[in-house]
Amino acid sequence: MLVAISVFSAVILMLVPILIEHTEIEHFKIYAFLAIVLSLLAISFICAVLAQSRYDHSVPTDINQIYQIINEHHDEFSGSDDFLLLQKKQIGNIHRSKKELNDKRVKLLQISLNILIFSILIAIFILLLMYHTIQ
Repeated sequence: MLVAISVFSAVILMLVPILIEHTEIEHFKIYAFLAIVLSLLAISFICAVLAQSRYDHSVPTDINQIYQIINEHHDEFSGSDDFLLLQKKQIGNIHRSKKELNDKRVKLLQISLNILIFSILIAIFILLLMYHTIQ
């Protein structure tokens, strides 16, 4: 995602001097086009970076703590399914935490992608409008 944003930004920033030098389009219109597209790209970039950030999530209990719990409650664990329930609870917490984190990242990436596509369409539309006004 970040590569696509970078490439599109580079294309836009290379296109602006060409538009200024080789067309008769008013500079104000070119700068307005640049401001609109780059602001959308900045929002898309921020969402993509946030999706890649490290967030707090549930981790497995330290093995020493597990041994301590088992040793303290040895009678409860022997001959019963309590140990399996402890493992199930631990895995469930980790799974729930990872799912929430992945869902958050997916939403941010979807927002970033939608804004990137929208900015590309806006750029094409504005360039077509500018092209038709100079002919």
